[in-house]
Amino acid sequence: MAQELEVSERPLPWQLAIWQRLLTNYQRQHLAHALLINGVAGIGKVQLALAFSQRLLCLAPDSDFACGQCKSCKLFSSGNHPNFIHVKPEEEGKAIVIQQVRALNEFAHKKAQFEGYRIILISPAEAMNLSSANALLKTLEEPGSKTLLMLVSHLSGKLLATIKSRCQAVDCREPSVEQALDWLSVHDYDRTLAESSLVMSEGAPLKALHILGQGLIETRHQVVADLLSLRSKSVGVVEVAARWNKAADLSEILHWLISVSVDLAKLKVHQEARNRDLISVLEEASAGLQVNSCFQFHDQLMEVRRLLLSTANPNRQMLIESLLFDWVALP
Repeated sequence: MAQELEVSERPLPWQLAIWQRLLTNYQRQHLAHALLINGVAGIGKVQLALAFSQRLLCLAPDSDFACGQCKSCKLFSSGNHPNFIHVKPEEEGKAIVIQQVRALNEFAHKKAQFEGYRIILISPAEAMNLSSANALLKTLEEPGSKTLLMLVSHLSGKLLATIKSRCQAVDCREPSVEQALDWLSVHDYDRTLAESSLVMSEGAPLKALHILGQGLIETRHQVVADLLSLRSKSVGVVEVAARWNKAADLSEILHWLISVSVDLAKLKVHQEARNRDLISVLEEASAGLQVNSCFQFHDQLMEVRRLLLSTANPNRQMLIESLLFDWVALP
């Protein structure tokens, strides 16, 4: 089961500079009515938006942060604050539909039950389909008095230009490796495992925490070991494909393998691999391949990922089997 962070009245440690800018704009009454919080997935953008929402709604803020104890904070923490709504897909991976946006449009123009802001959080904003995105435009253009919209996006390039132009961008970056490791150490994970999880998550700490909590480092080791076993013909393609299809999200496996394919090519030209915890297996696999085969494997992985993300709805088992037969046949 994925680990979830509790709602906190404080931002994450690497967000303090952004937090201070937002708070200063608010205190000087320069806060835009719509914020687009950009950045890669897994760095805590929703947590930032929630903490800032709670600070704006708090009845007795403790300097920079919400008090966490007043009536407003307790309502917020319980998910029942009447001046706040969080609009997100009703099922993971699904769209934010027009009915949800119509409801938030109505909310935006209602009188607040407490004095202060009405806050609307939309995440991920790119989950809005065309109809729902267009329905949001009027509220972005003419929000109600003291209404704040926060759109959190992992892929802001997918948003309508008319949406982006009506929002003030808040660009979030990944923390430094040391910041991320320090934060993960608070959750009592071994530093070596934490380092591996950060490589797998490409520096996104919340995603790394999920990887650690789900035991995905061990799954990844097994996936890469399977590549060697397939090349040595000690295991069959159909068996491995079935195991991969059941063991973890296929898009996650492809993400790992794309990183591995880059490392295989690096090792062939005597460069350092990024996945250091896999180095012995990578060196063995690389030794049996031509450098062009590493690039070919990478291209095949990218094509499989493209098909998986398309609307074609391919047969997952057959897709994996085809990829693995190609892997075994590489010179």
